[in-house]
Amino acid sequence: MFKKLNLRVLTNAVVVYMLIAFTWWTVLLYIKNRDAFLAKAELMGMGMAAQGVIETKDDLRSQPAYIELKRKYQQQEWMIYGEAAVFVVSLVFGIYMINRGHKIQVDSEQQTRNFLLSITHELKSPLASMRLALETIEKRDLPRDTNIKLAKNAIKESDRLTSLVNDLLLAAKVEGVYSPLFEEIDIQYIMSDEVVNYRQKYPEANIEFICPSEPLYINADLMGITSVIDNLIENALKYSFEKKEIHVMLAEKDNKVFISIADSGIGIADLDKKKIFDKFYRVGNEDTRRTKGTGLGLYIVSEIVKLHKGKITVSDNTPNGAVFKIMLPK
Repeated sequence: MFKKLNLRVLTNAVVVYMLIAFTWWTVLLYIKNRDAFLAKAELMGMGMAAQGVIETKDDLRSQPAYIELKRKYQQQEWMIYGEAAVFVVSLVFGIYMINRGHKIQVDSEQQTRNFLLSITHELKSPLASMRLALETIEKRDLPRDTNIKLAKNAIKESDRLTSLVNDLLLAAKVEGVYSPLFEEIDIQYIMSDEVVNYRQKYPEANIEFICPSEPLYINADLMGITSVIDNLIENALKYSFEKKEIHVMLAEKDNKVFISIADSGIGIADLDKKKIFDKFYRVGNEDTRRTKGTGLGLYIVSEIVKLHKGKITVSDNTPNGAVFKIMLPK
């Protein structure tokens, strides 16, 4: 960090020196150009006076030769101004690009650190829970009901670990090697199945699903669309700490499919709305730090929606919470 700070100070010092030096050379060129013009004009006036062409200095200013000389040096003066302006604009743009690149690098490093911390916790926690459950079953003679409960907890943690690994693999794939397998799928059935699964997983939650009564077919990648719905519903539940009320909607209009998932949770700040689809990004307030995650879910959602030539947006819910809306072509 200290080395980076020294490099930044050195860069700023060089930029300031360049600005001062170029300002000095611009002023010097202007003075030299003006002095050269005045010297040539005086020499021209002396020659014309000796020839009897002019009598006073005022007469000189009306002579074509003087006017042409003045025009030439004024043109050179404007060239100096123009080159100075181009240099300053280029330097300012360069400073902007350097600072922008530095900010992107710092943000990327911070997000990577956050990801490594979160992924370490996300991997260790289910493994530790599974090991504890299995060791308890192995070392103690427990009632069957207790053994079943411990086994279910271990399976639940195993599912959580599997989901995490799948997210990591899918995040790696969407960056280049992921090739969607487009086929005709019933999006209404897929979403209904996801809603049923989450109602069983979160019995305390109120998950409402509004959809057409008939099957709704779209040309899409089954695994990708399932991952999109899964991540959005999981996020809606995860960030609704007190009142887990989720509204899922599916509709069709103008040969397009519209999906909406709204929650009544903590919501998303306007500044974070522009970043939540970035890789590894997690909303950085105390509330969200209470949640588990790696910052990959919404990144995966965004990339898969793009591969389907769709669009995803996020807005505020009323009175609180967030609404994710997806538009997909049929």
